[in-house]
Amino acid sequence: MALAFARRSTIVAVLSAWLVTGAGCSLMFTVPVPPVEERGPIVHCTESTWAPVLDLVGVGLSVARTVVAFSASEKDYANSLLSRNVNIMVGIGLGASFATSSMIGFRSTAECRQVRARPGAAPEPAVVPTPTP
Repeated sequence: MALAFARRSTIVAVLSAWLVTGAGCSLMFTVPVPPVEERGPIVHCTESTWAPVLDLVGVGLSVARTVVAFSASEKDYANSLLSRNVNIMVGIGLGASFATSSMIGFRSTAECRQVRARPGAAPEPAVVPTPTP
């Protein structure tokens, strides 16, 4: 019994830390447009929407796990590491975190494309691989 409680507590602590630090690809991998006073002729920011799209996948999976947890009974969770209520709360928390990350990511990438499309904006230089002898 003590081992199950310790394992459950560890899982909840790790998931809580992940939620607090900002789960989501957009929060981790997109570079927002710098403030106007810090911009140079080349604006370094993320235009690609792959991270916000992956966040939407995370939202969908979180909603699915929450629906499954809602439809299950307490009896189904008898030998589980997480109780049904904790599983529901984790699903809601992850879904909210991924949704927030996705909104921030889509807004950030749209702003980047807008800034780079303005007249006089220099394109980001292409990375050219150097040949090895």
